[in-house]
Amino acid sequence: MPDDHQRIVLLNWLVSTSSTRSRTHQAPPEHPNRLLEILNARRIKGWAIEYFIPGNESYDTEGLRVAAGAKAGASFLRLQEITNADSGGFRYVTLLIKHANATIKAFSVEDLLTYEGREIEGNETERGVIAAHVTFRLPRGESQLDIGRYRCVVEVVPTISRSRIEHFLCRQLRRTTDVEEWSFSVNEHKGRKSQPVPKNIRYTPRLELSADVGRALNTSTTDPAELAYMLFTKRSERQTIGRPTEVRQEDVYATVDIKISASQGPTDPEEKIGWTQVIRNFYTGRGFKERLYYRHQSGDMTGGEVHPAMEGAADLLMCPKAFVPMSAVPVPSEPTANVELVRGMRVILDRDELWEHSQ
Repeated sequence: MPDDHQRIVLLNWLVSTSSTRSRTHQAPPEHPNRLLEILNARRIKGWAIEYFIPGNESYDTEGLRVAAGAKAGASFLRLQEITNADSGGFRYVTLLIKHANATIKAFSVEDLLTYEGREIEGNETERGVIAAHVTFRLPRGESQLDIGRYRCVVEVVPTISRSRIEHFLCRQLRRTTDVEEWSFSVNEHKGRKSQPVPKNIRYTPRLELSADVGRALNTSTTDPAELAYMLFTKRSERQTIGRPTEVRQEDVYATVDIKISASQGPTDPEEKIGWTQVIRNFYTGRGFKERLYYRHQSGDMTGGEVHPAMEGAADLLMCPKAFVPMSAVPVPSEPTANVELVRGMRVILDRDELWEHSQ
C-alpha cells in the first residue's frame, strides 16, 4: 500500500479539568459525557464555531456573535460532527473539526500531460477548508477506573494544531457555562467558632489535550533553548487589602502578574519538567493565562504565542505518533467522519503497548 495513503495521528490524553477564581477551593472536574452533550447542542444550533477575529466576545447572544463573524468573512474553526460507537467496555467518540481559511479563495491545478496550469476559484462566499478527526476512548461501566484522563488520537492536519483544538473546546464550553453560571457548593467558616456557611463558587469545565512531553523549544528547533521563566497573568483578580490589626477589609480587583523563575526548580531535566507542569496546572486551573519564556544559547529571549505552522510542526516532532493505513487518500474537507480513518484510530486506542510509554 503506498505510503501516501497513510495518515499520521498524534497520541495524546484528553483531560477533563475545571478552572475557578477561588484561591482556597478546587473546582470538580466534569465527566466528558456531560460536556459532549453541551458541544453537540451547540453544534445543532449552529453555535459551535470560533472566529479568528478580535471583539467576537462582545455580542449579547450567540446568534449575533455568529452572524457578525460570518458578515466579517473571518477564518474559523467549526465542529462539523460528533459520532459515537460502543465496543466492549468502552465508548469511542470522534469529533470532526473543520478549519475554513478566509484567505484561500482558489487552488492551482496542472495538466499531467501538457503541464498547463490554471486556478480553480470558488464563488463569492466560498473559501478553502480542511478537516481534522479527534477520537478518544471513554469507559462505559461505572465499575471501571475513571481518573478524568482518556486515551486520545489527533489527526495531523496543517493549521489545526493541538492548542487550537483545545482552545476551541474550552471556549465553546465556557460560552455555555458562563451563561448558565455553573457553580459548586462549599461550606466556609467566617470565624473559629462560627457555624459553616454554604457558599457557591463559579467554575468553568475544560477539556485539555496533554502529551507526554512538554513544549520545549530545544526539541523542535536547531537553536537550543531552555526555559527561563513562567509568567501567569489574571485580569480582575480579587485581592483583600487591610492591615492585620484592622477589622475592616476591602476587596479590590486588579490585574495580577506572577513571575516564576525556572532556576528555582530542580536541576535534573526530567524532574524540572514535572515541577514545571505542576506549577502550570495550578495557576491555569485558577484562571491565569500562562506565557513561557525561553533563553537561547545566543542569549536571546523568546516567548509568547507560536505561529500556527510552527506549532503544528512542533506537535508532529514532540508527540508520540502512529500511522493509520488507508485504501485511498482522504478528502481534505471531509463532509462527514471518514469511516476507514476512524476505524484505524480506534484500533490505535486499543493497542495497550503504545500507551504504556505515554503515561
